[in-house]
Amino acid sequence: MSAPSLLAVFAHPKIAAVLAHRSEVERGALPGLIAALPPDARERLFATEWYIRHTPMTVAAPQTALTV
Repeated sequence: MSAPSLLAVFAHPKIAAVLAHRSEVERGALPGLIAALPPDARERLFATEWYIRHTPMTVAAPQTALTV
């Protein structure tokens, strides 16, 4: 299965989750804008994911004493 078709499988539950916030849809927040999109545009939007790779950071040394 290719990546786009795999992500499309998860698009419908994600769309349903966003549209479940009815008060946000009704007041015109982002879920409302998403609800106003044609169904094919919603599916394309939610079937696309972006990942940002961050440089790993070192973890700070644990504190062994209380400080004031």
